[in-house]
Amino acid sequence: MYSLLLVSTDKGFTNLSLKFIPHLESSIKVTPVNSVGAAMVTLGATAVDIVLFDHSADNDIRDMIRTMDRAGLSTPVLLVTKQADVDMLSEAINDGVAGFVDRNGKDPLEYFKNICDRTVITVERAHASADRLTSMKRLASLVEMAKMSDKDFSEIVNYALETAVEITKSDSGFVARYDKDRRMLRMLAWSKGAMKRCDITNYPVEFALDTTGVWGDPIRNGKSVIINDYEGDCRLLKKGIPEGHMALKRILLVPLFAEDGGIIGTGGVANKESEYTNSDESQLSLLLGEMFSMFVRRETLKMYSAPAQVVKELTEVGPIGLAFITTEMDLAFLNRVGIRAMGLDQEVELPVIAESIKTPQMQTIIDLVNRLRTHGGMSLKGGVSTKVGNKTRSYSITVYSTAGAEDMHPGFTVIMTDVTDLMRLDEVASRVKEHVSILEGPVLDSLLTARPFLLMARPGLSDDKVVAVDKLNETILFMADYKNVGMMQPIWIDLNDAAREARNFTVSADFKVNIRTNGIKVLADPAFPSVFRQLFVNSVVHGEYTSEITIKCTIVDGSLKIIYEDNGIGIDPDMRANIFDLVYEGKFGMFLIYNIVTASGFSIKYVPRTTGTAFEIDVPASKYTME
Repeated sequence: MYSLLLVSTDKGFTNLSLKFIPHLESSIKVTPVNSVGAAMVTLGATAVDIVLFDHSADNDIRDMIRTMDRAGLSTPVLLVTKQADVDMLSEAINDGVAGFVDRNGKDPLEYFKNICDRTVITVERAHASADRLTSMKRLASLVEMAKMSDKDFSEIVNYALETAVEITKSDSGFVARYDKDRRMLRMLAWSKGAMKRCDITNYPVEFALDTTGVWGDPIRNGKSVIINDYEGDCRLLKKGIPEGHMALKRILLVPLFAEDGGIIGTGGVANKESEYTNSDESQLSLLLGEMFSMFVRRETLKMYSAPAQVVKELTEVGPIGLAFITTEMDLAFLNRVGIRAMGLDQEVELPVIAESIKTPQMQTIIDLVNRLRTHGGMSLKGGVSTKVGNKTRSYSITVYSTAGAEDMHPGFTVIMTDVTDLMRLDEVASRVKEHVSILEGPVLDSLLTARPFLLMARPGLSDDKVVAVDKLNETILFMADYKNVGMMQPIWIDLNDAAREARNFTVSADFKVNIRTNGIKVLADPAFPSVFRQLFVNSVVHGEYTSEITIKCTIVDGSLKIIYEDNGIGIDPDMRANIFDLVYEGKFGMFLIYNIVTASGFSIKYVPRTTGTAFEIDVPASKYTME
């Protein structure tokens, strides 16, 4: 839900806003007030995502901005007015107003739809900015915790807890460890704020899980608990507050998991001024989870140190390089052949964080380990080459997961075998591939050169020859676009520019094309503009009676949705399930679209409609920006 505070002295405009905005966008809740003073009272008492300010002679936007600045409020403000004074607008924008919508001469439906769209985009952008700042604080704290490796664990716990209280804007917090065998919770730390506000003396350190109230739910259920109205909440396991305990208004509780998925603890924060959100839950889980991971890593490394030395002595004389990486990504064992295979000049002091070894060989091993962790399986193979004296030696690398093996420590065993002689055969195969690519270049260049002449001859051809020319044209364009897909680094692409370029390239002037992507850029494969071009071609050539095309954007749960739709004949139901397959009757366009979109890290799907054709491209929050 989005909370919108409407500040207007115009009763007619207020009534229209209350009527249209919730109807057009049900996720927006409108709270009306008629003065700056009333607005400040509301901002101080409730959580507001955005202010919609209707500027007039008796309701000045500059008064609102100055009053919010004095109160230290950064809530985004969207300005509307019937009196668009240039000096006022300039001053308001300089003071940080998020946007302006002119009220004069607008159709109410279109006007309020514009307000809804601007509201969602502005609020989501503000949320994303706040989340980025919080993430930066959390990452900075992780760096600090990493520097505390020689400190007592209690110091790390207290540091992590105080950081958690700060980044969630809470006033109190706690961390407890769970003993599964005894079903007991042991309190590791209370925050300074909790100790200050609590009058209980001789507070117990251990608690039986079965006797705990709602704060034991994350352990029992393996899920986070968010209560934003503690007094009004009626869940069964809420057992009240002990005498002398600080008052609770809101609480956020999270379970903490071990590498194997078992619950090893819980943490919580309380009494944030505004409501706790899913973002707060994520930040708290990540921070406290990493803190517990540091503890587990310490214990694991102690366990590995003694047996690792024995194994190393037994394997030094063998021809195979051996290494062992723990589930926490620490290199716990490496024999002498492994040292050479990794391109190291000398032994390293173990255990050591694997990523601290900055060689391509170790990066290959880490990539294989990460793929096993992500996709599962027992083993993966790779290869690496390294200089040994004046010669280059090649090694086959196999990484085995020991997570499910009996009587073995969970982690990853790495075996490196010298395959230099076998690699010579691969060099021969590489030369053959190189020859093919050399031949491919001139052929494609010749086809591209001939393409304009084919198209010039098209009007005078018979129908069957026109079909053949169109298929050849589509094939040439596919070859030109597809050969570099996924081969180059992503770049920032302006959606407006890409859509207009595609329109000019493919659509005649009598087509109505609506492009509503102002100020939005995506980090995508350089071939991404071809997505729009191919979609336009699909609408024009296969839509039969297509006369209108629309490209627009919306934001859902932080992700950007690029929506392409036309009013043509639509897609045959029998083809929809396989719409992105390689080729259909010699047509490559949808296959090309799918590959460019996935190479960019996005996803695309066909959206069923009663009329026309629609596609939706999903862009993650990290891959778009709005100006």
